[in-house]
Amino acid sequence: TVVGVGTVQLTATQAGNDTYAAATPVVRSVVVKKGSQVITFPEIANQTREVVSIELKATSNSGLNITYSANNHVFISNNIAMLNSAGRVEITATQAGNENYAAATPVTRSFCITPRKPSITLLGDNSTGPLLTSSDPNGNQWYRGGTAIDGATGERYVATASGTYTTIVTIEGCASEKSDDKVVTMGTGAPPDPNNPITGVNEPLDELSLRAFPNPAEAEVVVELTGPRFVTVSFSLRDVLGRPVMQMQGTTNNSRSIDLREVPKGVYFVEAVAQGKKYVTRLLK
Repeated sequence: TVVGVGTVQLTATQAGNDTYAAATPVVRSVVVKKGSQVITFPEIANQTREVVSIELKATSNSGLNITYSANNHVFISNNIAMLNSAGRVEITATQAGNENYAAATPVTRSFCITPRKPSITLLGDNSTGPLLTSSDPNGNQWYRGGTAIDGATGERYVATASGTYTTIVTIEGCASEKSDDKVVTMGTGAPPDPNNPITGVNEPLDELSLRAFPNPAEAEVVVELTGPRFVTVSFSLRDVLGRPVMQMQGTTNNSRSIDLREVPKGVYFVEAVAQGKKYVTRLLK
């Protein structure tokens, strides 16, 4: 029975009997090498931004534990990947081996975290320059009547003709659903200012939603304020007395990570303020 790796000496002997004398022993050396192992890592389906986390299910035929690493867009804890932002994700499963098994060949799986379905805000309808604004500031492609508009890839687009407009957001080759249709009518009124970085400031923000995950958290928590429009957000982590522990700036629909490694265990509150309105959720560490 093989119990480990290394060089083993096997000696064959025959002690003889009443008829035969003992045989000369014969020694043979056998090198027992480390066993090979193979990682099985199922393909990962594309995920939407509404998904908080996924379980990683790689295994090795050696039974040894798998270690995962990833590029941007996810945070990995053990075999759980928390999804942080839209884009192309590559997760690599490795097994370094031990005293009995050689390292396995790493296996990488690639998938998309698709951007949220964008929404469109229309200002200045029936004007000479109706202004369309996407809820996502990045990766837009604007369409009129289902046909892509050449060069129309910004957060905002000034319509030049009446029609039905949509946008699709693509980040690192990962495309969102098409936005709902927005019907635009050209007119003679004064157009809005296309250079205003935040449009529609008087529109209500009731549709915004704050989340923090994972919760409870240990080393890191991801915070995000989501909604139909792109606005500036002030995030803060506060203790039970309301005192700020950490503060940072961000925007709606874009995740921010908070490093909790130096934060004592306890109850905290994640606070987000957008256009004067406050959103709060409780966090446990």
